[in-house]
Order: sequence, then structure tokens, then C-alpha cells
Amino acid sequence: MRGRQFHILQGDADSRIGFVRRGDSLEMVSRESVFHSLHAAGAAFFTLPFPDPDDPGSRQLTNKGVVELTSAAGYYAMRAYLFVDDHPYYTMTDAEGRFSLEQVPPGNYEMVCWMPNWQKQSHERDPETAVISRWFFLPAATQIQHVTVHPKETLERSFQFSTRSFHRSGEGQ
Repeated sequence: MRGRQFHILQGDADSRIGFVRRGDSLEMVSRESVFHSLHAAGAAFFTLPFPDPDDPGSRQLTNKGVVELTSAAGYYAMRAYLFVDDHPYYTMTDAEGRFSLEQVPPGNYEMVCWMPNWQKQSHERDPETAVISRWFFLPAATQIQHVTVHPKETLERSFQFSTRSFHRSGEGQ
């Protein structure tokens, strides 16, 4: 946590999305002098306080799925995501939306493209102060393609999202 934002650092990448092998530990740290508390929901559920800057904490992620990271200290717009799985076949797009998955073994697969939805669904308020303490967003937009990978084959696939991909169910159709 730095600059009132989450930064998931993996290799040279600094992003709001990261990939974790199931069973691996995640190290988290706040670089700011103000109190922060990290809340995880989804495939992992915990809250980890950071009362002091640069004092790391860690958690082992044992369940497969998406972990949504949010602030539990009133910075309700802070958000990041971790994908936890046994296999390494996850990737992010580059600035132009391109991606590559290397060394995928031959077989039949579901290729899923996932994008977080930033449209607010609801919020929670602190019961004592009535101040908004957490935002909830609509579900992520996803598209699925079934692909068959043959030995030594290179495939090209394309996904297209539009603003309609992020509307509430029944809206904008």
C-alpha cells in the first residue's frame, strides 16, 4: 500500500492484479505513515492491520479462486485482485490489450478473459458515524472461449469488451 493505492509487485510489473500459486504465501506491507488495514474476501478471507509503515505481514493462500483486496481503514476506493490457482496459465494484457500464454500443454481448455467492474453496486456505512466504509462493485465482466491446443501449435484469440459488458443485469441491452 503506497499513495493510497494497492501495488501488486511481481517481477518488473506493478499492477492492481496479481497471480499466486495455491499454497504460496503473500507478503504485504504499507509504505505510508497513516494506519492501514487490508481486507481480503473471496477465495481468502482475512483482515490484516498495518499500524506502522514498513512492517510486513503475510498470509498463505490455500484456496483457488479470486481474492479481492480492499481497505479496511476507510479508503473504500482502494481495490486489487489476486488469482490463486495450481497452474501457471494466467497472464495480463499489455498496454495495447495483447497477451501471450507460453508452453501450454496440448489439450482442451476454457480461455477466460476477466475485467473488474468499477460500477458501484452498494456500500456499507460505519454504524457509529454513518461514514461510508466500503464500496461493493458489480461482478466482473468475463468472456469464455473454448480452445483446443495441439502440439507445437500457436493459436490467436481475441476478446472484445464494450461498455455494455459492464452494465447492471438487464440495463443497456
